[in-house]
Amino acid sequence: MEIVRALADGTNPYTGEVYPAESPYQNAETVRALFTAINALERAERRRKRKRDLAERAGEAWDAEEDSVLIKKFEEDVGVRK
Repeated sequence: MEIVRALADGTNPYTGEVYPAESPYQNAETVRALFTAINALERAERRRKRKRDLAERAGEAWDAEEDSVLIKKFEEDVGVRK
């Protein structure tokens, strides 16, 4: 990510040298593409972190036995632990 950010800023990621005006890294379309890539990478990282923080089976369908237990507990008016 640091390398792509440096390139988007028009600087050599290894030396910190600013690229000359005729460099492809100073071209507006290239800069926009690099910032688009940065945004996509940041979104992917946020999704990865959110997924990591979810319960192990979050989003998975319940099986018939789990449904049956839930219905039974609901009918017994069992409260929810907080």
